Amino acid sequence: MKLTQLIGFIFIIIFVFVGCNNSSNKTSSTNNNSTRDILNDNDHSISIVALDQFCPETLENWLCNEILIHNSLNQIDYKVRYSWNLVDDNNINSTTIWLAGSDGQWSSEISRQLSPTLNKLTDHKIRSVIINFSDENLSGRLGTGGYFKALDGYVNAAKAYDLVVRHMIKEGIINGTHLTHVGGSNGSTIAMFALAYHKADEYLDQVIFNAGPQPLLIEESCFNEDSSYSFDSGGLQIGLSLRRLIDLWNGWSSQRYCEKNILPPQHLLDKTSLFSAGAQRRFPKLTINTIIGLNDVYGTSYLRNNIFWFRNTWAKHMTLSCVPGLGHEVDLTKTYDYILAGPQTNPLKKKDEACLDSPVPNSIDILGMVAGLQKIDNQVYLLGWSCLKNYYESITVKVFVNDDKGNKVLLRTHPALQPSEVAINHVCSTNSTWHRFKVPIMMSELEAHKGKKLFVYGIAPNDLGMKELGRSGEFNLPTTN
Repeated sequence: MKLTQLIGFIFIIIFVFVGCNNSSNKTSSTNNNSTRDILNDNDHSISIVALDQFCPETLENWLCNEILIHNSLNQIDYKVRYSWNLVDDNNINSTTIWLAGSDGQWSSEISRQLSPTLNKLTDHKIRSVIINFSDENLSGRLGTGGYFKALDGYVNAAKAYDLVVRHMIKEGIINGTHLTHVGGSNGSTIAMFALAYHKADEYLDQVIFNAGPQPLLIEESCFNEDSSYSFDSGGLQIGLSLRRLIDLWNGWSSQRYCEKNILPPQHLLDKTSLFSAGAQRRFPKLTINTIIGLNDVYGTSYLRNNIFWFRNTWAKHMTLSCVPGLGHEVDLTKTYDYILAGPQTNPLKKKDEACLDSPVPNSIDILGMVAGLQKIDNQVYLLGWSCLKNYYESITVKVFVNDDKGNKVLLRTHPALQPSEVAINHVCSTNSTWHRFKVPIMMSELEAHKGKKLFVYGIAPNDLGMKELGRSGEFNLPTTN
């Protein structure tokens, strides 16, 4: 980590800095009433000012500081509390930052749940720092405090995070050979926005993302109902929840742009995505480890978007793990192992085999209907549609005829890859996937099986089963060519 180089061109103004210990209100070892410039030359107006109060509910034997940070990007002050352990240890191997999901506010209960893992890390001389964006929700509305007190998008919230980390580096809170970030949900997405727009790779050596990050392909996810990356691809109710959160955190709640599928003025879309103009997506010195649960409450939409981000982002060492049974949460076991392993030197980009764009549902529900036969330019086709419910890929169908003994004989296997109507996608609980089939029947087949009934089955992927489609057996091959 390039700390000496970093300090040379970063500036922050600091006033009245107060620290505390949970049990003794011990004062921080940093110098109080000091002024230091540790921000970019162009950011002199950004300052951090300590609040004249102690931090409540700090973990035992930890120190904390509560500060007020002014972000010149949006002219908003953010109240931030950060706590750290290994207070009196001068032999720190590395430091790990922990950032919460939602609006960035750790509850004391979650902090206590993390405590066993954080204590294990101290055995390896790894310091943990918990960052809490502590501004309260506006008028009791959930999600309107913390990162999003300004309700003006991720890029501004990410700048506030960036300033806090740079401040902690200057104050000596960040110690050791490298700095790791651990985020859950929005704690992942906020850090990725800091990497994309605020050069956080100047100080981060490793990031461990849980339940994120989301690329927030707003124009696809909100305003293109036919996109594979639509928020609705995980189900309409889940899609509605995600749409409302996007409207809330971008300050669009009054207009409800995303919820109503109304494209806003172009300037409002600037830097709303990790793929907007100017976003950095190549990090040649960074290790990125990402963990996604296959039982995430946000379902297929979340997974598909995360895989899209993984495929189109590059780091020196980059992995994506998809964990069966894991929900929208932090996998502490994998996270702990990644922290101990630290930044990797070998170039790698690898995702688990379980990380599929279109995971096969737990229950196999094959749907479909045979529509009939159609002759076009002397070519006979069998028409219909078939799908596996909640599966975002086209499946295949098998067409059989009966032989003279009444046994079914396979005539043809064919993909259901023709465009399908919205109504079919609705029945299949998919979005934009094509489910119709148009199976050509060859002249030799017509001659060999003239007049015989056709039986059609939808086939689930990975040999998981097959099911006869509606109106199968109702249509006969023509008796004449």
